[in-house]
Amino acid sequence: MLPTTQPPTRRSGSTSDTLFGADSAKVQEELAKRGGYEVVAKMAYRSRTTSLDAEVTRLKAANPDVFLPTSYTTDATLYVKTAKTLDYIPKLLIAQNAGGVDPASVQEMRADIEGPGGRDISEAPTRALTAFTVLVDAINRARSTNPEDIRKALVAANVPAEQLLMPWTAVRFDEKGQNTGVRAILQQIQKGAYATIYPFDLASADVVYPRPGYKEKK
Repeated sequence: MLPTTQPPTRRSGSTSDTLFGADSAKVQEELAKRGGYEVVAKMAYRSRTTSLDAEVTRLKAANPDVFLPTSYTTDATLYVKTAKTLDYIPKLLIAQNAGGVDPASVQEMRADIEGPGGRDISEAPTRALTAFTVLVDAINRARSTNPEDIRKALVAANVPAEQLLMPWTAVRFDEKGQNTGVRAILQQIQKGAYATIYPFDLASADVVYPRPGYKEKK
């Protein structure tokens, strides 16, 4: 992403009309405004819709530098099929959770979602396992099953990066109960599988940007 001292990146987002989609759209818009990025299109569509023709047509006309969809698996698949039919592919698509990380998406869409190895464990179960191990650590340190003792142990948690599956700097909670050691993970579909492109020090592949269009892939 460009620093705010340079011209803002043009971005767009589409979300399903669910709480997941609505909350995601709200956060994305707030962060875009804070970072000085221009939002050129905002679209909410009916979850499990049977047509995204109008939405993809709007995206193609808006021509954003980055497209940030929030979709479930069936919606994500429909978007890719529609975009291919209408010959549109964004320069960069950043999807989160749900349809963006479901292995079924890769199996069904394959080359249509690639930018230019196998996948053992995805981000969602890795986070869940990390949370479980942090809880176990707190219980061990508390030497108690009393809820308040465990809560205090969690507040005092300080798990270093080398003990984590996630590429975070640590697990350490602030006064609001948020982990201050979290950092984002970005993956891109390359050669039929997910490849980590960020954090850069842990990347297994370079970022492909802009993504090639469907005609360029042939």
